[in-house]
Amino acid sequence: MRLRYLYLSLLFVALSLSGCREDDESISGGGNVTINGHVQKGPFINGTVITASELDQKLVATGKNFTTQVIGNKGSFSLRDVTLQSDYVQLIAEGFYFDEVRGEKSAAQLTLFALADVLEESSVNVNLLSHLEKERVIYLMQEEELSFATAKQQAQQEILAIFGIEKADMTTSELLDISQDGDDNAILLAISAILQGSHTVAELSELLADIVTDIREDGVLNSESTSEKIRTNAMSLTLADIRQHLEVRYEEMGVNAVIPNFEQYVDSDGDGFLNKDEDDTPDDFAFERQVDVAISDTIASNIITISGLKEGSTARASVVNGWLIINGSVASTSVNGADQRDTLSIAEVKNGDQVQVQLVTSSLFADTTTASLTVGSFTQRFQAVTDDYVPDDFTFTTQEDVATGKLYTSNIVTLTGLPNPTWAHIEGGILLKNNEEIEADSVVMVNGDQVAMRVQSSSEYATTTISSFTITGVKVSFAVTTDDYTPNKFQFTSIDNAVMDSLYTSETITLSGLPHPTPIHLDSGILLVNGQQANYETVRVMTGDQIAIQLSTKSDYETESIALLRIGAVEKIFCIKTPVDIWQKKSEYPGKVSYDQASFVINDKIYVGLGESLSNEFYEYDPTSDQWTKIADFPSVVQRPTGFSINGKGYIYANDDCVEDAIFAEYDPVSNSWTEKSNFPGTIDCNYISFSIGNHGYVGQESFWRYDPSKDEWTQVAAFPYNGRAVTFSTDSEGYVVLSSGSKAKEFWKYDATSNAWERLSDYPGLPVDYNVSTTHVVGAGFVVGEYAYVGSKSTGLFPNKGENNSFWKYDFKDDAWEEINIGSFNFSGTSSNSNSNRGYHLRQINYEIRMYEFTPPQD
Repeated sequence: MRLRYLYLSLLFVALSLSGCREDDESISGGGNVTINGHVQKGPFINGTVITASELDQKLVATGKNFTTQVIGNKGSFSLRDVTLQSDYVQLIAEGFYFDEVRGEKSAAQLTLFALADVLEESSVNVNLLSHLEKERVIYLMQEEELSFATAKQQAQQEILAIFGIEKADMTTSELLDISQDGDDNAILLAISAILQGSHTVAELSELLADIVTDIREDGVLNSESTSEKIRTNAMSLTLADIRQHLEVRYEEMGVNAVIPNFEQYVDSDGDGFLNKDEDDTPDDFAFERQVDVAISDTIASNIITISGLKEGSTARASVVNGWLIINGSVASTSVNGADQRDTLSIAEVKNGDQVQVQLVTSSLFADTTTASLTVGSFTQRFQAVTDDYVPDDFTFTTQEDVATGKLYTSNIVTLTGLPNPTWAHIEGGILLKNNEEIEADSVVMVNGDQVAMRVQSSSEYATTTISSFTITGVKVSFAVTTDDYTPNKFQFTSIDNAVMDSLYTSETITLSGLPHPTPIHLDSGILLVNGQQANYETVRVMTGDQIAIQLSTKSDYETESIALLRIGAVEKIFCIKTPVDIWQKKSEYPGKVSYDQASFVINDKIYVGLGESLSNEFYEYDPTSDQWTKIADFPSVVQRPTGFSINGKGYIYANDDCVEDAIFAEYDPVSNSWTEKSNFPGTIDCNYISFSIGNHGYVGQESFWRYDPSKDEWTQVAAFPYNGRAVTFSTDSEGYVVLSSGSKAKEFWKYDATSNAWERLSDYPGLPVDYNVSTTHVVGAGFVVGEYAYVGSKSTGLFPNKGENNSFWKYDFKDDAWEEINIGSFNFSGTSSNSNSNRGYHLRQINYEIRMYEFTPPQD
C-alpha cells in the first residue's frame, strides 16, 4: 500500500535567561535578570510578541509583566534588566510560525506557554512539550504540593507515555532544540510533527487544549477519540518531507542545523510500536555529495549495502525527488504509465540489498538538487551540485594601431575549469576552436580546447571593433582598434613675398608615426615622395618616407597659392603668397589738374605745386596720415618749375613759359611762408633739371649752377652735356640724371660734387626710344629709397602702333647695374616723384584725376 507522508512543522520558542546577581541567594528578595532567546518554531516570524509574567511560589501571576518581540526571521529577542521578586516566570509566545508539514508559513497565529525556574535554569525553550505540561505542573504543585522540579519531571513522563515513548532520563523540555542532533531533541520533533499532522492552526490549538484539559488532574489521556487522532496523525506523516522542509528552511536563514533522527520515535504503521522498535531501521549509512556535475543530467549515488535489519524481515524504502535503484534496477512509482521523478519511489529492501538514489540534476548552474532515501525509520540525503560551467579566468589581448579592413587573430587560450561540456556563443567575429574556424555562432567547449578569436578591423580610422566569446554568462572580448593613421606632427613653412609666376618646392618632411601604409591626398600642386613625383590616388606612405610639395605662384600681387595635403585624418597646408603690390593707391591730390608739378621733401613730408595749370597753389602731403594740407601760395604763377630741398627748407625755380619772369623762392615750413632769393643767373629754358647734394642745390641744363643757401649765392659748375627732358635724383654726394628725350635719351649720368665732374654710367634699360612720329618716350619717375635708385618709364604709342607700356627698374649704385621690377599694370602717367626715408612716391595723373601712389621696395 502506498503511504502518503505529510510533514508537520514544529512550534517552539527558545529563550535564554541569564541573571545579573550579586550573590548565589534566591532572587525572591529582589534582583534583575536579562532574558535572551529566540523563537524556534519554524522559527517564529519577525514581529512575534514575547511576554514574560512573574509567578509566585504557587505559580500564581503577580501581575508584573514584561513584553518584547522577535527581531528578524531567526526568532531572536531580548528582555534586558527585568526586575523580579520571585523565582518563577511564565513565558508566552504569540505569532506566526513555519509549518514543517506543508513547508510554508502558518496561516494564523499560535500561542504557546512555558514555565521556568529562573533560579535553577539558565535557559528556557518554549515548545509543544512545555505547553502540554504547563497546567499539569500547576495542578501538581498546588493540589499535591510537589516541588517545581518534581512536578515538571512527572508531567513530562506522563506526556511521553501518551506517544508510546519511554525515556526516564529525558532532558527537561526547556532545554530541547529541534535544530540539534540527539534522541531527546528527536522526541520533541516527533511529538510536534504528530500533533501538527494535517491540522490547521485552529485545529492544532483545539487538539492541544483537549490534551491539556484531559491530563490536568490524573496525567492520563482518557479520551479515545483524542488518542485516535494522535495515532492517525502519526500514520499520515511523510517523514522525508518533514526533514527536507526543515533543512531547506534553516539553510535559507543561514542556520547551521542538524535535524535529529525523529523518524524512529513515530509509529508510522499504527501497530502500537515506535519505528525504532520495529527493527526496520538499518545500520547507519551516508551518501557522498557529488559536486561539479552536469546540468539536467541523470546521475546515481554511491552504492549502499543494507544491513542491521531484523533477520529475515524487510523494511520499506522510499525516495523523494528521485528514483530508488535496488540491485541495479530502478523502482519507481508510475502515474498513468509515466515515471514521476518528483514523487516517491518505493520498494521493500532486506539485508544485503545494494541500493542507490538516482536523480536529475538542476538545469541551473551551481545549483543543488537533493533526494532523500528513507529506509524504515532512518533517512539520509543524496545531494548533487551542478558545475558553475565557468572556465578559469582568461583574456584575449587587445590589439591597437592595426590596419584598416584587415583580419586579426587573438592570442590562443587553453580552456580549463570545465569538468563538463559547455555551450559557448560568439558575437562579432569568428571562433577558432583547436585551430579550426567555427562558422556557427554557438559551439560546445570542453576542458583543454584551444580557442582564439578572429575579427576584421574597421574601415575607419581610430575605430574599435569588438568580438566576444561568452560561456555561462562570462563574456570575454577581443578588441582591435585601427590606427588613427595620423603621422607625428609636422608643418610646412609658408613662403611670403614669393616671385610671381614661379615654381616653389616646400621643405622635405620625413614622416614618422605611421605603422601602416597610409593614403595621402594633395588637392593641388605636385606631390614628391622620396624625391619622385607621385600620384596621390595610388601611392601609400609610411614612416621614413620623405615628402615635399611643388606649387606655382600666381601672377598677381597679394595672392595665395595653397596646397592642402591630407594624411589619414591630418590636414596640412603649404602656402605661397606673392608680395604686397609695391604701388599702393593713396589720397587724391586736391590741387588743379596739371603736368610737371614741382616737388621737394622736408622731414619725410612731400610738398607739391605749380605746373602747367597756371596756378600758384602749393600742398603738403603727410604719408603717415595720408592727408593733404594746403600751404602758402607760391609768390608767382609760373610754368616749368623745378625743386629741391636743403636743411629743412624747400626751393623752387621757375619761369613763365620758358622765356621770362624767372623766379627762385625758398619755403620755410615752420613759418609756412615763401621768400624770394637771388634769381637763377643761367639761361632761361624749359627743360631744367635740379637736385641737392649736401648743403647745396644744383639747377641748369648745359649751363649748370650751384646754389649756396647760407650765402644766397649762385656759382657756375661743370656744364651738363645735354639739354632736354630728364629725371633726376641724388645721394649725399652725387646727383644723377636719366635723359628721356632727344638723341641722348636713355643715357644715364652722374655728377660728382667733390670733383665737379660728370660721368656717364650704364644706360637706363627701360622702354626703347623710337624717333619716328609713331612713338614718344617719357621717363615718368625717379627717386632713391635705401641703397637703391628706382626709375620708371612709359611709352605711348601713336598710330599705327597704338597702346601703352610701362617699365620699372632698380639701380644698384655699387655695381652700376640695373634690374627690372615687375609692376603689373601700374601706369607712370604723372607729374612728379619723390621719396622719404623708406618709401617712394609718385603723383600720377590719368585723365583728370591726380592721385598719390606709395612705392614699397620689394623684398629680395
